[in-house]
Amino acid sequence: MNGEIQLLEKPRQEATPAKVLFVCTANIQRSLTAEHLFRSLFSNVIFKSAGVSRRECARNNSQLCTIELLDWADQVFVFEQKHLDRIIQHTGEQFLSKISNLEIDDNYQYMQPELVEELKKKFYLCLPESSSIPAKVIPLS
Repeated sequence: MNGEIQLLEKPRQEATPAKVLFVCTANIQRSLTAEHLFRSLFSNVIFKSAGVSRRECARNNSQLCTIELLDWADQVFVFEQKHLDRIIQHTGEQFLSKISNLEIDDNYQYMQPELVEELKKKFYLCLPESSSIPAKVIPLS
């Protein structure tokens, strides 16, 4: 497959851009990398990122995950089960239908090449079939 993930185009139902939220612990490594990476690859999708740890987000001056951000997003990607558990702890199952777990451990630095490759591989694998995020070919290194 020439080192690429080939996906068919999904038809867009609405004119407004899809909104994606990436959530990790502190919003300084994984989720921030995902936001910046996919923002550079998709001009027709709005990406944001946040962390679930109030202490770590305050310490790093990063974005804390809020009910407003969860409500804003069409699709939410967490990186570990503990992130999903924290969201459920604070919001119940209200947002569960739009959350997917990328299952990427906290072993990476911001924009580390291995993290970028993991994100490229797992992003579409975790998209629900009903997603309004357009499919495209993402080159793998």
